[in-house]
Amino acid sequence: MKRYGQTLMLLAGCWIGSISALATGQEAQRLTLEEALALTMEHQPQIQLANEGIAKAKSQLDEAKAGLLPRIALTGGFTYNGKLAKQVLDFGGAAFGDTDEGTGDGAEPPVTEDPAVNDGPIEFEFGTRRDYRATAQLNQTLFDWGRSFNGLKSLGYNVDSTMFHQQAIQQMATLRTTEAFYGLLLTRELMTVAEKSYEQAELRKTTTELRVKAGTATRLDQIQANVALSNANAERLHARNVHALAQHALALAIGLDPDARVEAAGALEPSESDEALDDFAALSAQALENRPDLKEVGFQADAAEHLVKMTKSENKPTLAATGTYAWTDTEKQDPQTTWSVGLGISFPIFNGFAVRARQAGGIDRARGRTGAGGVGGFDCERDAAGVHCLSGGANAA
Repeated sequence: MKRYGQTLMLLAGCWIGSISALATGQEAQRLTLEEALALTMEHQPQIQLANEGIAKAKSQLDEAKAGLLPRIALTGGFTYNGKLAKQVLDFGGAAFGDTDEGTGDGAEPPVTEDPAVNDGPIEFEFGTRRDYRATAQLNQTLFDWGRSFNGLKSLGYNVDSTMFHQQAIQQMATLRTTEAFYGLLLTRELMTVAEKSYEQAELRKTTTELRVKAGTATRLDQIQANVALSNANAERLHARNVHALAQHALALAIGLDPDARVEAAGALEPSESDEALDDFAALSAQALENRPDLKEVGFQADAAEHLVKMTKSENKPTLAATGTYAWTDTEKQDPQTTWSVGLGISFPIFNGFAVRARQAGGIDRARGRTGAGGVGGFDCERDAAGVHCLSGGANAA
């Protein structure tokens, strides 16, 4: 019964191994580390989002710059009045000179012979049937209490922040792709070792069976050989699965389809570093100076500071210059032109506490950029990286 069970285990292992071999039988794309990193810069979605963020920030800055320039608007129109308004004047059939007084000599006053008067009421049409109009208007903000200036500074710092954010994303993507690349190399080496172990276990089983037939080995030795072969097969299948997962991890790190078949070209080789990592203070200073994610936090804090200043000026008056030039032409008169210039001031009195809400949001944002999630969280990350590096060096030694 035990022999029958062991035979079933071997057949199941061989069947699973054949299925795994078929699954991995597709040709994989072999990539060097340099090729994998180049594909990462091209296909990684996070990097593409960071690039779009830079383009969006620049467009917002250009839009804000346009607000400093004069705003000129041209309007034109044509109007046809199909029916004009009318006014009726009725003088009762009498002439303008008709009075009850006679002339000085007692004769009757003369009667006016104007038919327009004697024939009844008079109708007048007001307006014109065809009107042509064109207007040019200019508006230039002269003083807005620093709102435009602080808005431009905030958006400018936002552009710098998004650019360093892109660099940070690229560095993180490079790190993840490199880790996945060498992880794939490692799993491939482990899979090779597992395959060789399986071959040795299979050879040992065959040799033990021959020895049992020759009488130089016992039945217990044969059972041990079968168990060793089953364990080696399980390790082989596990190594294959880990290698397949490592392939998926590299494809995801690059930004390819997770089902894409990729393989790391090359072999694992020990690398020796001559740089000492004893001076953590110097390394910390270098990181604070060079790390793009920390620079990103700094520019975000500057952008938030100017955003607060901009929102605080929204309840202050705004002074603007205006100018208008108009041209009109009608069928009853020659074309006419008019123009005017002036100064205008606007002072917001109440806007539903919107300014107060924006001010509070800007202050919270400025505080958050310099809190534990920003530069303050660098110390823990630095210490953890230092300990990890030292422990790795100790294990290598």
